Amino acid sequence: TKFPLQQKEITPSASSQLRDHLASQISKRRRLLNISPSEIGGAEIRADLLFASTTHEETDLGTAIHQLFQKISWIDTTNIEQLIKEWQAASLMAEEIQQKAVVQFQRALASTEIRQALSRPQGNVTLWREKHFDVVVNDQWITGAFDRVVIIRNSEGTPLRATISDFKSNEISSEASLTGAAESYRSQLSLYGSALSQILHLHAPGITLQLIFTQPGKVYRLR
Repeated sequence: TKFPLQQKEITPSASSQLRDHLASQISKRRRLLNISPSEIGGAEIRADLLFASTTHEETDLGTAIHQLFQKISWIDTTNIEQLIKEWQAASLMAEEIQQKAVVQFQRALASTEIRQALSRPQGNVTLWREKHFDVVVNDQWITGAFDRVVIIRNSEGTPLRATISDFKSNEISSEASLTGAAESYRSQLSLYGSALSQILHLHAPGITLQLIFTQPGKVYRLR
């Protein structure tokens, strides 16, 4: 003869005691700090300017310039005029923003420094453009996207060194303002470097960090 299993009834007070006991226990799970490099560094925006038209215009202009540069693989093999036409045809930006972005884009590409940064190096090369990533480094969960990464590999495909380039459309009026703007992004680029080091299993000294300032046509190397 089979007898039904007797289930022990948990009284409300016992349930409360169990809940309090579990709440008092220290969790053994690691809590990861989520960080987005793009939210670190750069000039702070005053609260009263968040909805100012000039701020939105500057943001849209920066986005437009990024979109244009993201379309370049290697400067020597890219048809710039065709690239601009295709971007304008697909862009939802205001006409004025488009015109300003194209002017700054073309002026930046006249810079020897920037053309060098966008040229294809010799050897076995991999290019990443707008490459999204999600990695854990030293209990920090880093989420973001690289603007541009050039990876040099050996004949077997193992990464030897890499260069992270990040495009910035800041208004720069002097050498001092260039240095100040660049240094404000050091923490952000350092996080990019840590993420890439983890992804490629490449030590930090093998990773170059540089900012491409499109308005003055300057490349600033942080490491």
